[in-house]
Amino acid sequence: MRGTAAALFAALSISLGFSGQAFSAQPGTPSRLATVLPPNPYDSSNWDGDEVQMPRQGAARQDSLTSRNAPDGQGPAALPDDSSSVEVARELATRLNDENGQPVMASPDNYDAPTCCPQACCQPCCCCPYWTIGAGAIFLNQSRPGHSQIINRAATPDRVTPLGPPVLTANQFDPGTHFGFQLDVIRHNVGCSCWDLEARYFGINRWDSTVPMSAPATGAAIPFILPIRIATGGQPISAVYESLLQSVEFNARRSINPRLQFIGGLRYIAFDDNVGITVTPTVGPVRYSAINTRNNLIGPQIGANAFVWQGNRFGLQAFGKGGIYGNAASNNVSVTSNLNQHFADSANGGHTSFVGEIGLTGTYRLTNNWGIRTTFETLWLDGVALAPNQIAVSNPGLGTGSVASNSSLFYYGGFVGLEYYR
Repeated sequence: MRGTAAALFAALSISLGFSGQAFSAQPGTPSRLATVLPPNPYDSSNWDGDEVQMPRQGAARQDSLTSRNAPDGQGPAALPDDSSSVEVARELATRLNDENGQPVMASPDNYDAPTCCPQACCQPCCCCPYWTIGAGAIFLNQSRPGHSQIINRAATPDRVTPLGPPVLTANQFDPGTHFGFQLDVIRHNVGCSCWDLEARYFGINRWDSTVPMSAPATGAAIPFILPIRIATGGQPISAVYESLLQSVEFNARRSINPRLQFIGGLRYIAFDDNVGITVTPTVGPVRYSAINTRNNLIGPQIGANAFVWQGNRFGLQAFGKGGIYGNAASNNVSVTSNLNQHFADSANGGHTSFVGEIGLTGTYRLTNNWGIRTTFETLWLDGVALAPNQIAVSNPGLGTGSVASNSSLFYYGGFVGLEYYR
């Protein structure tokens, strides 16, 4: 009986010893915790106000971490049943983030993928960037400015009207592609929410296209409401078309889910263009004429940004925005006739305009803080005043006129630049 009791006591002691070892680390040894991660942390049904969201790859790195740091000759220390507590998850995530300087708390698949992180971004272990700053070169091709008649043959050497056939029309100008500068800044998860704030500016200061010509034997005139002769027979003429585009916008972005963002904001666009005409007579001063327009568009816009695909370093996004704008447009006309007489008029007018923009953006992360971004985009302006179209509604001979703001322009091109994440 005594032997049986001793055996039972020994078995109980051994069992308690193993149990104590299983639930506690050795004294003086750093505590390395293995945890059971919350099931599918990116399923919104698992989110609550106290959870720290964990990525799936954390489990594999956790095993490696705990195995290296467990006491010699022993397996990783296990946790009690409350292993999904906030403190345990936070401690483990911090260690994983600190292991080699690479954060792991961002998305279901990898730390680079964009996501709202509604809870994790409020925690110390969060790796979602607070700021994204991009800067680089933007290049856009501008469509031809319509088909308006700019210069016509004079009827005879002695009379202007009726006008002869056109010598120059607006579609002979080809603005082509020109470069500018773009800067954009995004503040992510404002107030620890799913809202981002964005500011973007780009500008291209000059498209230009020149068309040289020789005036017909009967001379040339500009077909205003009251046409004005600008050259007699044989006097060389050249014309240049120039334009510029500036855009400033402020947007709020709301993550609807980890793959889609709603965009809403306010945008201002300045579009100016002009046609300059130079006549070089054999005798006498050079004569200049110009038609200048200015468009100031401002209004709200809405759109969406979709995260199409995201790899370890490379990502692809598609975006679209559009809005109804108020356009304060104006034109100024200045003409010098073949007799060196000077005529001028100006006009202002309001118009409702539309601006639409769509594009596809690719990003490649060079490091945790730097990346390369390229974008292909198209931009459409409808309801704007173009300089060639003002000729038909202007009458500088009498100093009267109006503004024609019913034209459209189409741009396509892209952006290449660097991004900084902080």
